[in-house]
Amino acid sequence: MAAPSTPPEDTMQEQQARPAIPGLDALRTQIDEVDSRLLDLLNQRAHLSLAIGKLKADVPGAKIWDPDREALLLDSLAKRNPGPLGDEQVASVWREILAASRALQKTCTTAAKCEKVPSGQSMIRLHAPASKSVSHRVLIAAALARGESRVLHALSSTDIERTRAILISAGASLEDDGDGCWKVTGMENGPAGGTDSPLGCDAGGSGTTCRLLTAVLAAGRGVFRICGAERMKERPIGALASALASLGARFRFEEKEGCPPFILETDGLAGGDISLGMDESSQYLSGLLLAAPFCSSPLRITLAGKKIVSWPYAGLTLQTLENFGISFLAEEKRSGRWLPADWRTLQHIEPGKLRITVMPGTYRAGTYAVEGDWSGASCLLAAGAAGKKPVLVQGLRTDSAQGDRAILGLLRSMDADIKILPEGIAVFPSALHGITADMGACPDLVPTIAMAAAFAQGTTVISNIAHLRIKECDRISACAQELARIGVRTEEEEGSLTIFGLGPHAPHIPQGTVFSARNDHRIAMSVSLLGLGEGTHAAIDDPGVVRKSFPDFWKVWSLLQ
Repeated sequence: MAAPSTPPEDTMQEQQARPAIPGLDALRTQIDEVDSRLLDLLNQRAHLSLAIGKLKADVPGAKIWDPDREALLLDSLAKRNPGPLGDEQVASVWREILAASRALQKTCTTAAKCEKVPSGQSMIRLHAPASKSVSHRVLIAAALARGESRVLHALSSTDIERTRAILISAGASLEDDGDGCWKVTGMENGPAGGTDSPLGCDAGGSGTTCRLLTAVLAAGRGVFRICGAERMKERPIGALASALASLGARFRFEEKEGCPPFILETDGLAGGDISLGMDESSQYLSGLLLAAPFCSSPLRITLAGKKIVSWPYAGLTLQTLENFGISFLAEEKRSGRWLPADWRTLQHIEPGKLRITVMPGTYRAGTYAVEGDWSGASCLLAAGAAGKKPVLVQGLRTDSAQGDRAILGLLRSMDADIKILPEGIAVFPSALHGITADMGACPDLVPTIAMAAAFAQGTTVISNIAHLRIKECDRISACAQELARIGVRTEEEEGSLTIFGLGPHAPHIPQGTVFSARNDHRIAMSVSLLGLGEGTHAAIDDPGVVRKSFPDFWKVWSLLQ
């Protein structure tokens, strides 16, 4: 069970032995005990701070401590009520101390592995955007929590705006404190839909919003109408709808069966056992996981289908549940037996051999920070390898659970020169070579790698990506067609793309060439890489589409020109 850390067993036994309504003397004794334990915790924190100071002195300029974790800890301690502290509050501080200790150990390890840049080497400094995937999940969880939460460093983009708008319509309050900080007051009794008429929920072009919130809204009460942009009418959601229907939700598709727009009616969700296909999207699982704490009994989900795609995104959702105090158990089937599994270390998952049980529970309000986005930063990192100037990308956690952290391994396998430095990730111009890669777990990186492959010598084969054909556009065909504009030969199959690189020669963009973004932010950002070759810059027909995930992309990209 991925339950939060708790105080020692003898302390827990003392808590259970106390009467529910103690007398005055007992209350005073309880307060003294709580104050004593809290003082111990603060002393532990002081020792950690001393260790941090020593490490900073040993590694000049190193960012030894995660500033987000430090901010969360200080904020939590500073906001404690002046009155008697309950046991849960002390346990919460205890969990934070333990989490801070683990963060310290990780950052110390990272600092020890930091490399050095040759003296005199100048780099273009670029900052990664906030993670879109994490922003969605943290805002949703905060909106489902009882009480007030603060979300720090959240992304501001069109997709996130859609998620915020639907959460507000369903009963949450989200106040903008500026600089990506939001004060979120959670829904009192879960999502509330319409009674006489459906509550309108427009996901726009955000598949993440549509799929995650379809499940979350189904855990509430009332009638909802989920719709979106024209492309959304072709993006399937039938497997998720079938799973939710088995738990008590009712669906009526207005146009194409299994796709938006549709009417959702619900009186809440039952728990139980369900099987879920993961062939099309991991977002089906993420939505169910987020909704599961509202089920009337534990929900056990067995991953089925022919293959499991984009698992790391489901891992991000599990991390969110853990951070917000939701208990769950991951189990792996080995030798015919179901055994507990560490979801953080799962990589190659076979259908029918993993199940996750989520317990009914209450999301815990608090202060939560959003980390940098590896997906959005992938083009910035690739620019250092394919371009003519080294780059330093800042704002990324090298211990992140984001699956698109795989961009480092992919670029390195193409012979990119990458160094992990205290202040960020440095990538240097490199003679790239083609690779063969299964990218089923990191589909959002495919456009970046496909464009970088144009600079490489040899052939690049990207496989296990059939699910890219149902993204914002058919990304396999989009990559092939945009590369063809500059004479790069490709071969498409249903679930793969082969690129015949031009290396050692750089791509040349003919005068007057305009690339098509196809209303897809990933395509727009990735084709910009081609402008780092010869000829003119990469002109795009719809540069504004990057607002979906990285609104400041062109401002950041201009630093490379």
